[in-house]
Amino acid sequence: GCNLRCFYCQNWDVSQKQPNQLKTIEFTREEALKWVKEKECKTILWSYTEPTIYPEYLIEVGEYVKAQGISNVICTAGFINPEPLKDICKVTEAFAVTLKAFNDKFYQDICGQTSYKPVLKALETIKAEGKWLEIVHLIVPAYNDNLAEIKQMCQWLYKNLGADTPLHIGRFSPSYKLKT
Repeated sequence: GCNLRCFYCQNWDVSQKQPNQLKTIEFTREEALKWVKEKECKTILWSYTEPTIYPEYLIEVGEYVKAQGISNVICTAGFINPEPLKDICKVTEAFAVTLKAFNDKFYQDICGQTSYKPVLKALETIKAEGKWLEIVHLIVPAYNDNLAEIKQMCQWLYKNLGADTPLHIGRFSPSYKLKT
């Protein structure tokens, strides 16, 4: 699942459906650790849909595997309240957060949310918690490709997160409801 409804979602076939509409596999924390160890993995990457929508599970499994030397990394859209995010930070080493645009209109019209400000707050929270943070910004032509706005976003990132925070610029691939 996901708490956004982006028109260009690349994972729409799983993120925009209800759990009973999908074939899913449930892992207890013990089963997750066993699977990770069998595959000789050193890190769990929580991604593909939106991992912060199930914080209790993420924290339970994350805490358990971290105690066994397994790292947790999260890819997220960053649309989460600060308090649960701080709890998630306790079990997570690194985050990649997608900052989809630097204006409310994009989040309202394209993502189904009212504002991008919660994402900025999440970025500040992650940085304040001392976690490794990388920003991902996908350029969607004609929607969030205004150079003045991108410059404003980069200035905010530099001022609030520091020069050592990587920014990845992604290329749009038509998908879901934005196929052209």
